[in-house]
Amino acid sequence: MDGSNPVILFTNNLDHIEFLTVDIQENKLYWAVTSTGTIERGDPDGSNRITVVAGLSHPWGVAVYQNFLYFTDRDFEVIERVDKSTGANRVVLRDNVSGLRVLKRTQLSESHLCLPRPQGVFTCACATGFKLNADNRTCAPYQSYAVISTLSAIKGRNALHIDVHMASGFIYWCDFSSTVAIQNGVRRIKPDGSGLRAIVTSGIGRNGIRGIAVDWAAGNLYFTNAFLTETYVEVIRLNTTFRRVLLKTQVDMPRHIIVDPRNRYLFWADYGQNPKIERALLDGTNRTVLVSSGIITPRGLALDWHTGYVYWVDDSLDMIARVNPRGGETEIIRYGSRYPTPYGITVFESSIIWVDRNLKKVFQASKEPGNAEQPAVIRDNINMLRDVTIFDQRTQPTGVQELNHNPCLEANGGCAHFCFALPDSGSGTQNKKCSCAFGNLGADNETCVVSRDDYLIYTTESTVRSLRLDPDDHAVPFPVINVPRTSVALDFDISDRRVYFTQSSGVWKTMNRWSDFVVLTLIDLGAPDGIAYDWINRRIYYSDYVNQSISSMSVDGTQRTFIAHVSRPRAIMLDPCRGYMYWTDWGTHAKIERGTLGGNFRTEIVNSSLVWPNGLTLDYEEERLYWADRSSLTGSNREVIVSTAIYPFAMTMFGQFIYWTDWNTRSIYRANKHDGSDQTVMIQNLPSRPMDIHVLASRKQQQCDSPCQQFNGGCSHICTPGTNCAPGFLREPDGRSCRQNSNISPYLIFSNRYYLRNLSTDGQAYSLILQGLTSVVALDFDRVDKRLYWVDVSRRVIERMFFNGSSREVVVNGVLHGEGLAVDWIARKLYWVDSFLDCLKVSELDGRFVRKLAEHCVDANNTYLFFHDLSLYVYWTDWGDKRFVILSFSFRYSDLDGHHRHTVYDGNLPHPFAITIFADSVYWTDWNTRTVEKGNKYDGSDRQALVNTTHRPFDIHVCHPYRQPIVNNPCAVNNGGCSHLCLIRHGGREHTCECPDHFLTVQIGGATRCLPMCTSTQYRCANNERCIPIWWKCDGQSDCRDGSDEPSTCPPRHCRLGQFQCSDGNCTSPHFLCNSNRDCHDGSDEDAVTCRPGQFKCRNGRCIPQSWKCDVDDDCGDNSDEPLEECSEYYPVFFVISWKISKSQDGNCMFAREVSEGQLAKASASCGTLPSVVVGDADGERLTAHPPPPLTSPRKRFRFMSCPLE
Repeated sequence: MDGSNPVILFTNNLDHIEFLTVDIQENKLYWAVTSTGTIERGDPDGSNRITVVAGLSHPWGVAVYQNFLYFTDRDFEVIERVDKSTGANRVVLRDNVSGLRVLKRTQLSESHLCLPRPQGVFTCACATGFKLNADNRTCAPYQSYAVISTLSAIKGRNALHIDVHMASGFIYWCDFSSTVAIQNGVRRIKPDGSGLRAIVTSGIGRNGIRGIAVDWAAGNLYFTNAFLTETYVEVIRLNTTFRRVLLKTQVDMPRHIIVDPRNRYLFWADYGQNPKIERALLDGTNRTVLVSSGIITPRGLALDWHTGYVYWVDDSLDMIARVNPRGGETEIIRYGSRYPTPYGITVFESSIIWVDRNLKKVFQASKEPGNAEQPAVIRDNINMLRDVTIFDQRTQPTGVQELNHNPCLEANGGCAHFCFALPDSGSGTQNKKCSCAFGNLGADNETCVVSRDDYLIYTTESTVRSLRLDPDDHAVPFPVINVPRTSVALDFDISDRRVYFTQSSGVWKTMNRWSDFVVLTLIDLGAPDGIAYDWINRRIYYSDYVNQSISSMSVDGTQRTFIAHVSRPRAIMLDPCRGYMYWTDWGTHAKIERGTLGGNFRTEIVNSSLVWPNGLTLDYEEERLYWADRSSLTGSNREVIVSTAIYPFAMTMFGQFIYWTDWNTRSIYRANKHDGSDQTVMIQNLPSRPMDIHVLASRKQQQCDSPCQQFNGGCSHICTPGTNCAPGFLREPDGRSCRQNSNISPYLIFSNRYYLRNLSTDGQAYSLILQGLTSVVALDFDRVDKRLYWVDVSRRVIERMFFNGSSREVVVNGVLHGEGLAVDWIARKLYWVDSFLDCLKVSELDGRFVRKLAEHCVDANNTYLFFHDLSLYVYWTDWGDKRFVILSFSFRYSDLDGHHRHTVYDGNLPHPFAITIFADSVYWTDWNTRTVEKGNKYDGSDRQALVNTTHRPFDIHVCHPYRQPIVNNPCAVNNGGCSHLCLIRHGGREHTCECPDHFLTVQIGGATRCLPMCTSTQYRCANNERCIPIWWKCDGQSDCRDGSDEPSTCPPRHCRLGQFQCSDGNCTSPHFLCNSNRDCHDGSDEDAVTCRPGQFKCRNGRCIPQSWKCDVDDDCGDNSDEPLEECSEYYPVFFVISWKISKSQDGNCMFAREVSEGQLAKASASCGTLPSVVVGDADGERLTAHPPPPLTSPRKRFRFMSCPLE
């Protein structure tokens, strides 16, 4: 046990053995093998090796206790248990345990380990971090050692720079992950593994925290925070109580940072476009460039606190150098090819210690220039070295003399938040500067008080925040206020120092005097999207898009009154001194309106060229109205001032500037209110989307007279300037309803068996959504989640994916012959007809809780299904069981009861299959002509073919927000109280609770509950979600969502003689091989090497009919059936599209398209979509150029040519 006489017990297939444990009772060894995902067992003499547990992803730790074997899986994030002898009875003890690790804590005493040896001899040993004393029996901690960081220390992360705080004994480091943002941050831990804690985990840029430095005198931690387009230098108290930004820069790239508490300076390395080493005061001011020439990539900095010299390494120049903290010439310490990649460096006593990534070594040498002695190798063969520091009390002296009487050393210098020591002025007085994380310095220049200045207030989805109007002042006026649910709109009362804000759940709250004292004012407001405070009459106005209204109430929530009916109100602004209010309407005809404060004399001041008018604000002084556009208060003199906003949500105006929030970039911007110039990013990369925004200033709420101020204007209840109509009445200026015209362009989606495609309603834009399908006959969409759903008859499944093509998944298996499909976007349900089972079914949108709603409702194939939002009925068609020779088809329409039928087309339609409508047009697919057509929905006029397709077109829908309008959902709250299915009843105000198939309905305490009721021929999933046929268990396909029907104990499957066995173990007929249909669930029957006569073999191995080659459709899925060299003669028009890629101001990549008609270049063309371009460095910092959207057309052939990133 002292390490002598080693014997190899087991070999072969033992890559990456992570952990080992001993079963003392049974005299067995257990170990985890990461490479094979197994846990094995054997005897201590090397015999009887067996596998106990298999099928793991990353077994991480093992332990034996009594009759059980316990283990963790780091990837699956679980802790599990099995019988140690057989591996059976597997139980998940804990799941969703992120960051699983094995950590053994040993209570250390004078003697640590006693290692017995043969013949009664023993050896004493010490735990990690301790050394054996001269008596060879007791242990003492190391007082001095080097701490190194490596990029591979933690899987999926990069441990970049490190520092220590000797007074507390903590090691600090910054993590960076390019794929998992939540892993980025600053953390600390003690050398014995205790005290692990996250210090900074929020407000981190896309490129992570790139450097840290501990100011051990003042108790502060400095760090550089890299966003895509700018970098922050920030400081946080070591106890994490306060944090603030010291400086922001868009030109430079500060990375590694060090602090000198003795001389009171901050230094950082910058390896941006102009590499340099800079110095600043500890508060980030007085920036000075120390080195700007003879430097390329300064990777690491180090401070010699004795002399004040700053050392750095440059891996591009293979150099180690230093400079005097007050400037001067660079002094070379080491230079040449013997130091190829120095990355991190530290100074200790008379030596420098550095790490070299390529050489995988830790070196030590003299810190003085001109020393020619070979460096000593401290450690060798360490991969991905990044940084090094010294854990030694001498590196961080705390004596008053040693720190040159640092004024922040004791009691934080008397400062409430931050104490920054300033350099000695030469007068002998020790200067300091107190600074606040939020608020302003008090009169004593030490305490912090709530700011009384003008500043921005804004909401994110979960907070109320503030921001200085000066972009260079990074202290916030008040601390972040966390609020539950989703906060949306806000306004303020400057006289009462009170902020009002709404939440999407319909709750109205008050935040008193910028504190976290939040008062509930009113609930049950529907969905208040916009609010405005009338500071003259002390009333609050709010827009409610659920109840389609604008209402008002007093500040205490009483005297609530209806003001105006608005189809889809959003933003609202008040001008109480002039007696007007303004609001935006996202309704059928988007507009901006003005009315009195009582809701009368409504006028549409802007009613053209609007889609979703957002961000309404007023310039009271110049009488101008701003939104995502601008005009006078009467709607005239419109002019665009900012055209670069991506997704502006809210805006406000103050002085010469306009401010707005942007959902897409999660940022707040400022620009000149007259011409949009001087655009500035105020803050970016907020933790969630910024919502409403205002400038809190007294001049924003000027006082004026009000007729309601004396004797309540003579009113008995509510006094509001302007005539106030009674509840239920609204004065309409013209007395006419508006025709639906949202200015949002609708488009068509349809299937033609192998593809999903979209098509503009005029037929000009035609493109591919998804290919590689087998037989898609029905589809629908969900605008809420932005997903497409479709039925694939050949695969017997219902699938879905997002509009952008991501997250494709099967939601329902075993659909024997699905014919119709409909999405209930209100109650969030999925309906379909199965003609084989002759029934109508329903489920949740994710496929859970399938229920048969109606039987014997389908007599034949070709069923069309749709959901009607107003009647809350499901309708379907049925061809019946009688067959006819059909000579012609016709189109008719009726009311929803089938009465008042009218003919649109009669006898002149070859074979229409599916139909959809929008506005005054009807659209349909035709099997015989293989076209998508349109015409007038009332009289059939203006008929035209929009597109011809190669294959029969099947289902078709119009995609537009008003095809799926927002309607009240009685199942929205707590699923209507149902345990499983909540289905809306006719009328839409009530619902019923239903149970899925094979579930028993029981009444428990007046509530309907569902219990699984599986028969003897069914298998119940472990999570009680559903019952499946017993023969589905162990069939190679997971039919239970928890995978319990496919346990690891399933026996191997064997096919009968003459059958083809799929890769997943299932069987199929050999006649089905290479027929372009996936008869095997895993598609392995389409992996054949050759194709039958008359077929064309694609590059991906698929076989298609020879006639499909060069038909302008990508039938193969890899475009190999459309080779340019052979098919060019079939293409009437060619276009060459080149893309010029350049970096925009926000750090993303812009694509400029250049199109030219003519002969298409062959050799240089890169077919398909332009690939992403990724540029990065060794630290993982990168830019990603996303490809432009694909463009296709039925009459034009587009190709993309690759271009270099400029």
